[in-house]
This record gives sequence, C-alpha cells and structure tokens, in this order.
Amino acid sequence: MPEAAAAVVVEYFALEGAAAVAATIATQIVVAYATNAAISAVFGGDSGGQSSGDGGTAAVRVTNTTVRQSAAPRRLIFGRVKTGGVLVWVGQTGNGNAHLLVALGEGPIQAIESTFYIGDDLSTATQYTGLVSLESHLGGAGKTPNATLLADFPTERTSAHIGTGIADAVVRYAYNINAFPRGLVLPVFMVQGLQCYDPRTGTTVWTQNPAIVALYLERSQYGYATPDDLIDFDSYAAAANICDEVLVSLDADNIVLGTPYRVRRYTFDGVLEVSAGPADMMQTIVNACAGARITRGGLVSFFAGAYRAPTGPTLTAEYLRAPASLRTHAGRQQRVNIARGTYREPKQDWQTVDFAPQIDSAAIVAEAGEIVQNYSYPCTITGAIAQRLARIAMRRAKAAVPLALQCNWAAMQWQLWDVVSIDLPLLGINNQAYLIVDYTYAQGGGVDLTLIPESADYYTWTAATDERLVPQVLAPDFGQTPPALTGLAVVGDAVEQEYGWLLTLSATWDAADYAFVKHYEINWGTTAGGVYTDSAITTTLAWSTNAVSQVAYDVRVRVVGTDDTYGPWSTVTGTAVTSDITPPAVPTALSVTGTGTHTINWTTPADLDFFQCEVYSNTSFTTSGATLLTTVVGDPSTAYNTTNTPGGTRWYWVSAIDTHLNASALTYAGTAT
Repeated sequence: MPEAAAAVVVEYFALEGAAAVAATIATQIVVAYATNAAISAVFGGDSGGQSSGDGGTAAVRVTNTTVRQSAAPRRLIFGRVKTGGVLVWVGQTGNGNAHLLVALGEGPIQAIESTFYIGDDLSTATQYTGLVSLESHLGGAGKTPNATLLADFPTERTSAHIGTGIADAVVRYAYNINAFPRGLVLPVFMVQGLQCYDPRTGTTVWTQNPAIVALYLERSQYGYATPDDLIDFDSYAAAANICDEVLVSLDADNIVLGTPYRVRRYTFDGVLEVSAGPADMMQTIVNACAGARITRGGLVSFFAGAYRAPTGPTLTAEYLRAPASLRTHAGRQQRVNIARGTYREPKQDWQTVDFAPQIDSAAIVAEAGEIVQNYSYPCTITGAIAQRLARIAMRRAKAAVPLALQCNWAAMQWQLWDVVSIDLPLLGINNQAYLIVDYTYAQGGGVDLTLIPESADYYTWTAATDERLVPQVLAPDFGQTPPALTGLAVVGDAVEQEYGWLLTLSATWDAADYAFVKHYEINWGTTAGGVYTDSAITTTLAWSTNAVSQVAYDVRVRVVGTDDTYGPWSTVTGTAVTSDITPPAVPTALSVTGTGTHTINWTTPADLDFFQCEVYSNTSFTTSGATLLTTVVGDPSTAYNTTNTPGGTRWYWVSAIDTHLNASALTYAGTAT
C-alpha cells in the first residue's frame, strides 16, 4: 500500500479507537440476530421516509400538481410548502368562466397564501391580471359553505356542502384564450400547514418543528391516537428545543428571526397521506430530525438528533453477569462512505433535487472503494439541513457496531435510549459514551443491553467547510405568451410608377424575441374614423397597402404564437400619407399666332417631375368658364395648333402639370381671331 494511502487508513482507524481494535484480537466476536434487528429498527429508516408501510403506500405526498380523483386519502400539511390538492368540484358559468373547488388537507391550517401557481406561472403574472381570484377556507371550527358558490350555482351547491374540517380553496377563472391557450390549468398553492400543540408553551401554533409535528401525529386520530397520560411531553419539548436551535449557514437566503446566514437545526415542511399508516408517517418525521420515537417506562418519548452526555455512573465490569460481546467494525454492507440523496428545494421551484453528496475520503481509501447510500428527505426544504442529516446518517451507520452486555439488576437505573459511559478496558473501551438501543429483561434475572457508540462528532457541522450552497435555478416558463413588438415604424409615402405615383401606407418592425411565432397580425384604419377597419397577417417583418393622399392612419401590430396566443398590440397613430403637393413652375415664352388656325406656343418648365401641359380657351378674357382643349406631353419648347371654328376672337391659357398631378396657375398665352 502506498505510504500516503496507508497514512489515510491509519488516520481513519484512529478515529474509531486503536485500543479497541487491538483489544478485540483476544475478544470473542458475537453478533446476534436480535442485536442487528434492534439497530435496524432504530436507524433503518435513515435511508428513507418513503418506506413501504401499511398498505404499501408512501407516507409523503410530494406534489406540485392538483389532481382530480373520485377518492383520495386524507392529507396532513405541515410547515410551509408548495402543494396541489384534490379537485373535488368544477362549475362553469354561461360566459365560460370556471369555478374550481380544491381540497388541500385537514384543518385548521395557518394560511393559504394569496399568491398561488397556475401551471408554472404565479397568479400575479401579467397575463392573469383581472382573470383569477382565490378564496381560502382554513378548515377551522365554524366553517360555512362558500357563499360565492352558493350564489353562482344555486342548483348545484347547497348549505350542506361545507367540507367540515377540510382546508380548501375556491379559484375562479375568467375565460381568456390568451391567458389559457391550452385550456384550464389546475392551480397549486403555497400553504402554511396545520396548527399543532406545543408543550413548551401550552398553545396551539403553526410550526415547522419536527418534534411538534411528531407530537401532533402521536395524539391525532390520523396517527397513533395515543392518550396524553401515555406520552412523555417533556421529551417532546426537549426535542423541540433541539430542532429550534439556530446554526450558522453560508447561504444569505437562510434567514432565522430576520437574521441572514442562519438556519434551524431541523425543520419539517411537507404533506403526509394518512393512508400510509402511522408508522411510515412517523418515520418520515423521525428522519427529518435524525431522531427516534421510542417507548420507555410506559411512556412514548421522542428524541431529536443531538449529542447527549452520559447519565448515571460509569458502567464497568461490576455491572456484568457474563462476558461482553462486541464487533470491531460494522460490516461492509452497513458502512457508508458517500451519502447521496434528495430533498425539496424552493430555490428550484420546489422540485425534488439532489443535495451535495457527503464524502468520507479517508473511508473510501480504507475500505478500498466507494460505498454509497441514498437518503431521501422529502419534508426538508433547506439544502444545509439535508446535507447535515445525510452526514449524521453516514457517521451513525459507520459507528453502529453493537456492544451486547448481560448486566445484573444494577443496570436497571438506565433506560432505553440513555447514553451511558462505559469503561471496559479488556474490550478497549475506556470511558466512552454508548447509546442504549435495546433493553430487555433476562429470563434468569438482570437486564440485557445492546449499545452502540455515541459521539458528539456525529453531529458536528461547520458551515464554512461542510456546507455546499444550492444554486438558484429559475423554473422554465412554459406558459408564456408572445411579447410586444419592438421597433415598429409606420410610413406614408408615394412610390413612383411608370404612369404616375402610387400612394402607400407601410410598416416595419423588429423580429420578435420569441421561439414560437406563427405570424404577425396588422390592423389599420383612418385616424379620423377612430376604428381599425382593415386587417392582414404576414410572416415577414414588413407590410404595406394602398392609401389615400392627405389622410392620416392608425396602425397596430402584434405577434401571434403557434398555439394561437397573442402578444400585446404595438401601435403608431396619426401617420399621414402625403404626395408632392407643390405645383410646377408656369410655362414661359407663351404666344398665340395665326388667323383661323391658331398656334399656341410655350416653353415647358424645368421641374424634374414635369409631365404635361393643359391648354384652355375662352370667348372672353377670363379663365372663368374656360374650356380645356387638350393635354400635351411637351418638350422644353412646345406648340399646339387649333382651328378657330366657328370664327370669332379666342383667348388662350396654358397650365403645367407634374407627375403628382399638381397644376400650375393658368398662364395667359394670348388672343387671336
């Protein structure tokens, strides 16, 4: 073995006591089935909270969805948790609006928070503004029927529909295709759970404390229904104090009593289904605080995971009635050097996620490979707590080497789950703390004890070196609607054609930052009319249409998604369509010559958009009532001949016309007979 590896192994075994290893060479090794069974009963649940108990049903209901089913087990909600419920009734009004009645669990609970979830979106999201509402019923005494449902559905809901003792919520949806493009989405709620009796204060309060939750289950009709005179309330109070201890965390989001970078030692936030049975439900609570529920002295007691100093005198060979038996190390199947597992993380949309694995590097080398155990903490919602629970479980598993002692009657001063100081030098045990995990009366007199090592090191946690921070991960927004357009520009213009000018109204915009664009919808109408009278769709980023000169238009455009949802309108108002309204210059060098046949001469203006001239005549010297004789597409110098029939004096005028059909003033050319 390489020197470095050998050093690691020496360090690893030193942690377990070199004296104990040496002493066991001359010690008989006896491992009884009863001893292993006792340890398994105490620590076997560390790997779960999802064990198969009564009826084979998991105790924990980890759900981010609301379900609809004809029959559902009763649910107990504790702490603060995101949870769905059971949809028990749906009503629809004539306008398409829907009313949903969702049963959450047994009451009375503390609160159903006003902001809830619709699919992956919060009810406060913009697309739901004015469309959803929530009415909560906490399930306490004196609960009455929902007044809104009675009013809106008088033939379907009556005063008998109360749901006594059940916490429920009524959610109302106003129909809107843009908000609910895929139909009705069932709600999920943030719930502050059951109010529980706290023996430390004698009051019933909302709590996240595992020991107080355990006491609720102990006394509840849905749990063990244990009479109060058979419960050691002091043990529950002491365990509650341990759970409430405040430890340091590296995460500023972990806040206790307004102070960041702090975390409770243990918490419990989750939903239990009573169909799993009391044993499985209690095991889930026990796992959440590295604790134990035991019966001793005729009373049910509860312990949370923390080091307790030995009580009573030191147990020496004087207390033994027969030689002791122990095993030097846990078997490989019992050891753990990598603890992995899951918990529920609010920072990642309350999903079940992996906590940072706890790794004993020295043990991996000493044991020639990884020994992995998976742990599930479905009612733990803080990464630091889940990591600490896994580390405690890993250390306990490694240390849970049974010591079997056949004691005389003097050992009766101790009870199950007491911590005892043992001094048995022949076994290499020198004033070490041991936990009593099994306690039986011997047939021939005395008591038989099964003990495992107990150490403050099992519970040691230093945030600076042990905690791994949990990243903030935003939930994908599967329910998003198309965004508003940007860069919308509307122009009224005149486009030159071969035979004149075409007046147009056009718009351009930026491509939508959206992966599911079906097309763009355009509405337009005259500003004066105040109504969008026309519409069109396009898959491009531009649009145009014919327009009328000197008229202002309003134009709006929006994105339509592939699921037929649509974004908000982007609007431009008052865009005027204008052409060139400046007339060309008047013709010059005008003259009229000839008798009988008149020749009108002129020079066309130099305007670039000049198109033609119009020639007018009258029988008097006035433009009023003048007659248009002809239009002449002329060159810079142009003449027009006309026959004066019948005879008489004629007066002539010429006007220049440009391509926009703007006309110059009538310019006098002359007169002839």
